[in-house]
Amino acid sequence: MAGAIFSRVTGAISGLTPSPENYNLYSSRDDASKIYERNTALWLSGVTNLSCIPVYCSSTGPSFNGVLVAPDILIQANHAHGSGTIYFVSDSNIVYSRSVLNGTQIGSTDLFITRLSSPLPNAIVPAKVLPVSAYSGSPRNILMDSVFAQHVLSVYTNQFATLRVGEVDVLSVDFGVHKPADPSLAQWYSPLIGGDSGSPAFVVVDNELVATATWFKSDQSTFSDGPPISDYISDINAAITALGSAYSLTVKDLSAYPTYTP
Repeated sequence: MAGAIFSRVTGAISGLTPSPENYNLYSSRDDASKIYERNTALWLSGVTNLSCIPVYCSSTGPSFNGVLVAPDILIQANHAHGSGTIYFVSDSNIVYSRSVLNGTQIGSTDLFITRLSSPLPNAIVPAKVLPVSAYSGSPRNILMDSVFAQHVLSVYTNQFATLRVGEVDVLSVDFGVHKPADPSLAQWYSPLIGGDSGSPAFVVVDNELVATATWFKSDQSTFSDGPPISDYISDINAAITALGSAYSLTVKDLSAYPTYTP
């Protein structure tokens, strides 16, 4: 499992030199007119659907927008979440907008669950989430020693709509990433700074984005973290129901991956 995550990312960036031409999510964007063109040269373009990442929010611009995890549900950062109207872009560059209806914090965490005014169409694909059994209990698909041994990678975005790469430091309690030690991978890393809070982090499994966290804090240099979504699946589903949505989180099926030991 850990090796599958690692190989998917390294395979996609192999032979590329990081630049705006291959790490920008959009080749052109007009926030005033809400016209966006997805970057077909993006290193995951054509491999992974990225439409769960909002492009803009009327109250915060490109910042603090979270990740779509159900057709009418976003997970955002509690300390910096958008309101008003949130915009999404399909793979075919069609823009869909939904207004924020209501929302709630998950306990005392920095996870904020936002319900949108109506479900988005199938062209906007929600991210799945890791089951907590992926790294806790038995059987476990990912062991922390294998995370370190295999240098498991996370992909993440920021207020500048770039798709970056970090090395996973921890999975539970706080989902953290750090700058990869491998110089060829470190080129794809970018520090999280003020305004990036609430942007999502993922792992890529079977060419799908699996949401792991939204950013809470960073040293603005080599390390960032946020509360792991998987630790709060039942709480999040209860909150989604309480907000009046008919949906719930979709947990990534890892049955194809046996317990991994390095």
